[in-house]
Amino acid sequence: MLERRCAGFVTPATAALPKAAQLQVAVEQWYQPVRRYGLSTGDNHFTDSRLQSFANIAHYKTTALGCHYARCTPPDRVVIGCMYNNPIQPNALIYPRGYPCVTDADCTIFSPSTCNQVLQLCMTTAQNPINPPNPPSPPNPPSPPNPPVQGSTMCQNTEMTDAVRKRVRAMHNWRRSQLALGNIKNGLNNYNCPKAANMYKMKYDCGLERIALDYAKQCTLRPSVAANQGENVHVGPLETDQTRAIATAVKAWWSQIFKNGLNQRMIFLQNLRDKPNAPIAFTQMAWALSTRIGCAVVNCQSNTFTVCRYKQEGNILNQQIYQVGEPCSACTTPCLGEGLCATP
Repeated sequence: MLERRCAGFVTPATAALPKAAQLQVAVEQWYQPVRRYGLSTGDNHFTDSRLQSFANIAHYKTTALGCHYARCTPPDRVVIGCMYNNPIQPNALIYPRGYPCVTDADCTIFSPSTCNQVLQLCMTTAQNPINPPNPPSPPNPPSPPNPPVQGSTMCQNTEMTDAVRKRVRAMHNWRRSQLALGNIKNGLNNYNCPKAANMYKMKYDCGLERIALDYAKQCTLRPSVAANQGENVHVGPLETDQTRAIATAVKAWWSQIFKNGLNQRMIFLQNLRDKPNAPIAFTQMAWALSTRIGCAVVNCQSNTFTVCRYKQEGNILNQQIYQVGEPCSACTTPCLGEGLCATP
């Protein structure tokens, strides 16, 4: 039915917001039901009609949409509507559980498909899914704590897998891309962090991984000596799946910005560094000139330590976290799209 295919939003035209901001508000409004009501089934099926607008946004078979913006009178108002090519149906799967894509081989629902490693999304020009759909494979069973592991060819160290390395790199680059495009909320304010003119794509660094691993094995929160390197540390409950551990850590570091905002000039000031619950893990992740990352996950007696090292070092007093401006406008290397400059 038509109502299953559409999402609509109406607001007074007197609202003092530019068109792009009103469109963003509309999408946030459509996404809001899942935050309010949650998913009632553990297997992500659409069984609650209150989640209709969210389910259409998140539906894994939806590959295209079209939207319209209109100012209407009387009464004076703005109407925004979007239509989706594969609307969700009652009791249908919204999306299969699993990890975001890392390679093209992970994208199995449509053919042909490719993996956008910055967005961690599968891209396709196909209109219809493969029949029957072939959802992503579940993650491998958990491994014992810190054994040598298979699938390690990017670095000589065998205590981390390439899948974990690619995951942490992709998670950082996707978040840096969203920040560069102006899509990240600045604390509890009603505005976003400004766009970034010089946000560089990160590259994985095996030397930084080795240093991170040496520190993580100490199983301590004592400050480390990290000359000319940035560092983020996360301690959580014992987790034998390295991929889950690294994802939990990255999300925790990045989420700091949603609770405690920054100045809109994006300068790392002393009062920012010293304030309670300062978002300094976020600022290190967002530091534009930090172009290399290496991480380690270590299981200690009762906790899992996740450590990432960064180069160049971030969080330097009175320096810019990033240059404010249109994405890629201050790149010294080619622009890769999605707001990121190529790694120097």
